[in-house]
Amino acid sequence: MEKGAVVSWKGVSDRDWDKINLTISCDEVGVFAIEGSRGHIQIPGASALVPIEDLLQAQFEARQFMDLFEGNLRMNVNLILHLLYKKFYRTQ
Repeated sequence: MEKGAVVSWKGVSDRDWDKINLTISCDEVGVFAIEGSRGHIQIPGASALVPIEDLLQAQFEARQFMDLFEGNLRMNVNLILHLLYKKFYRTQ
């Protein structure tokens, strides 16, 4: 498994990574909904609303990781910010 924006997910084995989907959407400016699913079925507890301010504050505090989904999903703060800016704000 190659590490990237998602560092780890408790309860998901390496062989199951290809069966997991993470969906990031933005229905409200600056607030991102992140949801995990297996195929079309949402994983219980795998949903979070993440304000960009929280990510920027974590970056400012030099925190490398942020935990979501009741502490089960660990994300790399800098890489998730890069992904969000690239996909939602069209920056390079």
